[in-house]
Amino acid sequence: MLTAESIIAKVVTFVVQKTIGKLVSLPFDKRKKACRSLTKLYYCVQSLDDATESFLETFDGFRKSGNAQALVHALNSRSRDIELATNMFIDLGQELEAGLELIDPTLALCCQALYIGKGDS
Repeated sequence: MLTAESIIAKVVTFVVQKTIGKLVSLPFDKRKKACRSLTKLYYCVQSLDDATESFLETFDGFRKSGNAQALVHALNSRSRDIELATNMFIDLGQELEAGLELIDPTLALCCQALYIGKGDS
């Protein structure tokens, strides 16, 4: 089964694999900028993972009680965590794109396209 979590994991893995070799060849100041944006990306992914885990635990609790509105209750209970995790990604957009531009301009364009798509939804 293909989930949003697995898609995000694959994208992040691809970004990391693509950047490792190129980071070494960058001057220190540019390397520092790129690494900072990738570190923030890591924390965004971790935050999303925590919010997802928390949501699934809440959902399972409501589902076991036989409540047909389990999904709605789980979303209402965890909406703040989900909102914070999502906002972290949105706030990181420009910095991540600038960091990726130093490593691989094509990867930065992909990042930009993802954020434009996110803004249109």
